[in-house]
Amino acid sequence: MTPAAPRPLELDHVSRRDALWDLSLVVVVALLFPVGLNLAGHLFAGAEQARWPAEGYFTAAKWLDALLVVVLTAYLVRRHHLSSAAFGLQTEALGRQVLWAAGTLVGAYAALIPTVMMIGLLVLLFPELHRDLDRRLEFIEVIPIHRMGDTLLLLGAVAIHEELLFRGLLMPYLRRVGCGWGGAVVVSASLFAALHVAQGWLGIVQVFPIGVALAVFFVLSRSLLAVILAHFAFDFLQFQLIRVLLPWIEQNWPPA
Repeated sequence: MTPAAPRPLELDHVSRRDALWDLSLVVVVALLFPVGLNLAGHLFAGAEQARWPAEGYFTAAKWLDALLVVVLTAYLVRRHHLSSAAFGLQTEALGRQVLWAAGTLVGAYAALIPTVMMIGLLVLLFPELHRDLDRRLEFIEVIPIHRMGDTLLLLGAVAIHEELLFRGLLMPYLRRVGCGWGGAVVVSASLFAALHVAQGWLGIVQVFPIGVALAVFFVLSRSLLAVILAHFAFDFLQFQLIRVLLPWIEQNWPPA
């Protein structure tokens, strides 16, 4: 009798004790360690350095982060003799996964639009929030929005790193240690938003619902490829919008 194929996003034969250990490893190695290195670099640079490093830093750092998460995933698959489908990595029905990517992209924008409207209202009501928008503009100035090759290189690394970590690894392990899918969605989206704290509190507020949308569609589609493609397309469209609007923003910000 042929054994049943492993169910996507399920870690049935990994004990809860092993799952808790693996989850701790993921958090420490793939999340806390890179963040700690980044903070140490800023402290070592000192206050006299610019708030943001040179453009190439982000692309190189993101590809290193992506490589670290890929290697960690390969280790976990090998350690437990898992199918890659346990983390949403499927090679079957590619057309269906691409369709799910399109739906995920729509879901991300459905989460973004009301959030942007809410942020706009908050900024109008509380002018002190202008400082957060200033931080986001500083960040935009050092990302390669005007060079297509550099843009694609950066966004590819971002999509692979963030989706494999926050959706592919964290969510199945969170479920295995006792979280329901709802709890896994909230925790994953919260950590995903916290990663963007350098863009200010408004950045966290904006990113959280997008993280929820990506996580929900990851559970529905059981496809990591779908959310990676959707994340890449979402960021690419945002970069193009920023590129078009940036001259107007620079001329009219801060408001009189």
